[in-house]
Amino acid sequence: MAEKNGTSWLRYGCFGCLGVVLVAALIVIGVTGLAALKARGEKITERELSPRISVPETGGAGRVVLSLWHAEFKVMPAAPGEALRVEATYDENAYELVERFDPADESGWVYEVTFRRTAGWVMTGLKQMFSGSNPRVAVYLPRDVQIDLVVETQQGSLEGNLGGLWLSSAEVRLEQGGLQLTFDEPLREPMDRLTIDFSMGGGQLTSIGNASPAVLDLELSMGGAEIDLRGQWVQDALITLDTRMSGVLVRLPREVLIEGIDRDGLTIEEGTETRPPKLTFEITSDDRGDIEFID
Repeated sequence: MAEKNGTSWLRYGCFGCLGVVLVAALIVIGVTGLAALKARGEKITERELSPRISVPETGGAGRVVLSLWHAEFKVMPAAPGEALRVEATYDENAYELVERFDPADESGWVYEVTFRRTAGWVMTGLKQMFSGSNPRVAVYLPRDVQIDLVVETQQGSLEGNLGGLWLSSAEVRLEQGGLQLTFDEPLREPMDRLTIDFSMGGGQLTSIGNASPAVLDLELSMGGAEIDLRGQWVQDALITLDTRMSGVLVRLPREVLIEGIDRDGLTIEEGTETRPPKLTFEITSDDRGDIEFID
């Protein structure tokens, strides 16, 4: 008799599990169907922002602040003689693009661009899967205007080429995403400071020497990165590298002096009047990560 009761409980339990699975399947089908219907109602727009920034009007240097979330982003130099502009393609029903220009800030002009998702991520992701339309934003920076650049990216990917620009400083902060940043040619003038902060993300930095920052701050948390310091260094640099639960590969340049790590750089004879730039490293790392230096 006990065996028959056990069989009944098992049968009813299986029916219950099957019911849960069917309900879950119906929910998934319903959400997917709704997303497919909404995808037909996407309002894809192409916008171009072009603030009128010129040196005579603004008095010179300024600050560009980019807050870029939930999409694919590019930051690159504009063509010679062209002005600052932003080009974006996105669904107006799911994302927003906002700009603000202050021509008379205390430290000079300030131009801010914010792009982020305004709808739920599940439905937005399903809609994009059905429609095949992914949001994209490209920012073109002028070559002949001195700029302090700040870029904050979260849950997105950022591809940047800052070579040839006139940057006093740049600060790039990435959370839950990927970054590819390069300086494919020397800057108009060497930078004062370059700050890169990875958090739960990672990426690749190449030809940092072409930026020749006097201070290079690198911070990585729960991520990984390949950092290429080669390029045209023209001044001494203090390089701080702070890693936590991260793996880092650092490619060292050859034509510089190196201090602060167990690695040989150039050697110069005593009494030499001129010497190559010197890179001084300050390393902070926990025991859950790995830092490797290669030539």
